[in-house]
Amino acid sequence: MNSSKNRSRHNAHTGTRILQLTILASMVSTAYAQEAAPTAPQTVTVTGYRASLASSARDKREATGFQDSIFAEDIGKFPDTNIAESLNRIPGVQVTREITGEGVNVQIRGLGTSFTKVLLNGAPVAVASTGTTDAQSSNREVDLDLLPTDLFTKLTVSKSPTASMLEGGAAGVVDMRSARPFDHKGDFNSFNVVGTRSQVAGKWGNRGSLVSSRTWNNTWGLLGGIAWGSTKVHTTGYETIGYTNPNLSAAQNNSSTRNNTGGGNFTIPATVPSNAGNGLTPGAPIDQAFLLAHNPGLTIQQIDNALIPRLGRSMAEYGDKGKITAVLSGEYRPSDSLHFYVDSMFSEKHNTLERTDTSWVGRNGAVIPLNMKVSGGDCANGCVVESGTFANAQYFLEYRPYNERVRLIGVNPGFEWNLSDKLKMDGQVNYTRSTFTRQSPTVGPVTAQNSGTTIDYQNGALPSITSNVDTYDPASWVLNTSQGGRVSINAEERMTKTQGVRSSLTWGDKAFSIKGGFAYDDIMRRITARDNTTAWQNLVCANSANCQGPGSLGLGIANYLVQGPDNLLSVDFNRFAAATGYDALLQSAPVAGSSNTGASTGYIDEKTTGLFLQVDGTVPVFERSLRYDAGVRYVRTKQNVGAYNSTVDPRNATLPAGSTPFPNISQWVYIDKTYNNTLPSASLAYDLAKNLVLRASVSRSMTRANPDALRPGINFSSPSADTATLGSPDLKPYISDNFDVGVEYYMGREGYLSATVFQKNLNGFTLNQNVTVPFSALAAYGITYNNLTPTQQGSLDARGGQNAATIVTTSQRNASGLLKVQGLELGWVQPLDKLLPWRGFGFSETLTMINQKASGEGSAGFVALGVPKKSNNFQVYYENHGLLARLSHTYSQGSQNSGPNQNGITNAALFGDDFKQLDFSSQVDLAEIMDRDNYPTLTLDVVNLTNTTRRAYFQYPNATFTSYKPGRTLAVGLRMKF
Repeated sequence: MNSSKNRSRHNAHTGTRILQLTILASMVSTAYAQEAAPTAPQTVTVTGYRASLASSARDKREATGFQDSIFAEDIGKFPDTNIAESLNRIPGVQVTREITGEGVNVQIRGLGTSFTKVLLNGAPVAVASTGTTDAQSSNREVDLDLLPTDLFTKLTVSKSPTASMLEGGAAGVVDMRSARPFDHKGDFNSFNVVGTRSQVAGKWGNRGSLVSSRTWNNTWGLLGGIAWGSTKVHTTGYETIGYTNPNLSAAQNNSSTRNNTGGGNFTIPATVPSNAGNGLTPGAPIDQAFLLAHNPGLTIQQIDNALIPRLGRSMAEYGDKGKITAVLSGEYRPSDSLHFYVDSMFSEKHNTLERTDTSWVGRNGAVIPLNMKVSGGDCANGCVVESGTFANAQYFLEYRPYNERVRLIGVNPGFEWNLSDKLKMDGQVNYTRSTFTRQSPTVGPVTAQNSGTTIDYQNGALPSITSNVDTYDPASWVLNTSQGGRVSINAEERMTKTQGVRSSLTWGDKAFSIKGGFAYDDIMRRITARDNTTAWQNLVCANSANCQGPGSLGLGIANYLVQGPDNLLSVDFNRFAAATGYDALLQSAPVAGSSNTGASTGYIDEKTTGLFLQVDGTVPVFERSLRYDAGVRYVRTKQNVGAYNSTVDPRNATLPAGSTPFPNISQWVYIDKTYNNTLPSASLAYDLAKNLVLRASVSRSMTRANPDALRPGINFSSPSADTATLGSPDLKPYISDNFDVGVEYYMGREGYLSATVFQKNLNGFTLNQNVTVPFSALAAYGITYNNLTPTQQGSLDARGGQNAATIVTTSQRNASGLLKVQGLELGWVQPLDKLLPWRGFGFSETLTMINQKASGEGSAGFVALGVPKKSNNFQVYYENHGLLARLSHTYSQGSQNSGPNQNGITNAALFGDDFKQLDFSSQVDLAEIMDRDNYPTLTLDVVNLTNTTRRAYFQYPNATFTSYKPGRTLAVGLRMKF
């Protein structure tokens, strides 16, 4: 009932907002339509930000299909400092953000980030990095935070594909065009330096760029540029790594519906252990009567299904992020009809971060709940613990330093040749190579078990977890692997490579032309995880094999603990690494099946060959211009997919009883697959009036399946050893049939108003099949108790051991159902020169509303993840007399971020809260104000003025999953051109 009321209020609010926009638009258009009294003509020259908006409006109007662009104000001067943030100003585009608030990936029109095809200068690009914090980015998304906007001149988003466009983006295509010398003829030099200060870090960083170009005789041109950034980051927050409920025994719950919601990741002891405190009698049985008596007012069903955090913890991530990018571009124009170019780029990002947290152990723990209060009625389908006391508790301190480095190199030579007035030819070759390395060891001491630790828990937007133990005292901790403590050596290496060639031939003119061409692309990615955890843990445990205990070093872990930020302990990792031989073990770490992010060791090589034929033209219809394009693209995909699999040595089957078994056999396994797709498309744009354009498009687009899901193998990487993911090599690509209709009214210069409705019918969507099996069933995939990490072995032991514990296996398959994504996009850029007595003011607004509907087989699991139902970006700006000020407000409605069955709870999925952020940017152009050439421009920007917190929840809105507070960032800079 409440959700129905909320939807009604939301729909009313949305309808009211659209009505307000419509009324205001009619008032503005009326004002612009009125003819002024005859006076001396006035000329308004727009430059800078408004010139960028005007170029975007002109490009949008001249396109045939649905296309939006963002232009640089000048070489080295983009409206935003982040490519993803720039794209977020386009209707239908949403941003995926890092915990620091920085945009990383983009998604278009209601589909996830992997459905967006990203091009660099018209050619495919793949970046080997892992995406946002705790993400694995093993799909097809491209991290855009590697590339600075200073070295780009145009970003284009194509929402309706054409036959000549590279396939792969079922949602849309983003093309990033880097700077070239003939973007500014003659000599041009620009310099930009900015100091940045994070409110939470409390320290200054910097970024900047230098771009220089020159052209000779309108024939030769050369441009070189470099951009850098060094940022101090510090983010605080709260995390849970999911939620769980107890795995009650038959004595603790005699109902036939025991553990009916799934989960059950911790066990309440059968009897009260010693030192439990809280007035409990050691040795007393903990049965159903005990639980009901010590949790008055609750039923056993509520106790059984009530959720607590798996690892409720305060966290801090801090350190340095640095990046540097260089471009070199050359152009040669021997005649007006022939143009050669070559674009090259090198980019590197290096992060040195530390992450520390103090966790209340819920998963695999043995707490005794007392005086719990829950929300959620009778909890038949689950509920959340609102408050309670938990005896026999334990803490886990997790410290993890990150050393990450990603590199990208690329080169794109090409040509454009007008062979005659009606015959044109173009061609391009591309090559990119990206590498990524990360070392992310873990040092995880614990408080001793059965030591009388008691937790007082109070739920809330930021839950409170307090206890009778001083977790800030190093003496409270021990590195005891037999009680859940651990160390781990984890490293990950990635490499991506793209290479290809494409060419086309066009005959005709503006009235009619026919174009045909081909493209061949070879895109490869390899992920290699390395793990030497067992060897390091043995060294910590007195250098004994298969150690389960603290050892002398583990008992003395307090000597290596230091006081960190935000009342959290940290580790003097350099000393600890030296004392435990970490560096040598890291260098000798063997290949593992998966990394600590969950990314699987795997390989994919896709060779695609595409052919297309397209017609374009312009015809008069009722004395108005009708532009059109129509064509078909045929593409053949050859995939070679590999997985690093471990299998049981067959010789073990014939060994005598009691013999030492042979170790598992680990090897790469590859499969090949080939399929073809035909992708038709057609678009038209009709001038209904002088400034009014009707646009429509129909098309078919595709996105190939997740490479990680195609692997012929298994991923069993979770420290809690409760879930396994199986590969699905037979997955088919996603096919989307797209329909778009829109109308646009142009008011001159940057001003326009647009409305577009669209629908995507997506076939081939995947759903997860979840099957609970005994742990012993994983032996068929080479996973046995003996080849698990000590932490995983301990997790199984806590759930009854290898013969009793169960595992949830998950695999994907294509369903025959249909996912229908419908949406409305509104775009409005409005200068206010004719409405206000002061020139230079204006505003822009983009509003996107998405509705998903699924039907047919498997539709209950269909959802495009991470897609807000409503998002908007509103900006108000002033630019005149050398002054610029701009306020930008971004809003994204909360959305579902994961599929169901999180932590083995059948109906549990992850969701994000609504997100709002206000940013401010300004500049003072001293050259214009003081009428002096080569004087600098001063800039002042504030990111996240509203000090926004980013929060996600687990199944229920009152179950906080994560909550991060990146704080505000101040940027003060100076820009010059000469």
